[in-house]
Amino acid sequence: MTFQEMLRSDLDNVFYTEELASEHEIDGKKVMAILKEDGYADAKMSYGVMKNTLNPKEKAINKNMLTLRIRDADAHRKFTAGAMITLDKKKMFVADVKHPPGEYVLMLERHMT
Repeated sequence: MTFQEMLRSDLDNVFYTEELASEHEIDGKKVMAILKEDGYADAKMSYGVMKNTLNPKEKAINKNMLTLRIRDADAHRKFTAGAMITLDKKKMFVADVKHPPGEYVLMLERHMT
């Protein structure tokens, strides 16, 4: 077995099983994913992409921060920082993306006014 084959086997048979992962809907597609809630950030000024989605009278937002891990095989598109995704029918902002072999690690922010 090559290293890549062993890695795929570990991802499929250890990490992305019902013991560690759960089913989530990403952009309308159900996949097994590992979702970790990293916490909340109190209201802060909003800049960039999300600022345009706020009510003009709003000056600050709260952020719910999450880490989402999915297998390459389950990714239906290339994920990039600054993009938007829908996770379990909720719009999320992709703050950062890491792409270790065999999976995507997305740092997500859900902005709430």
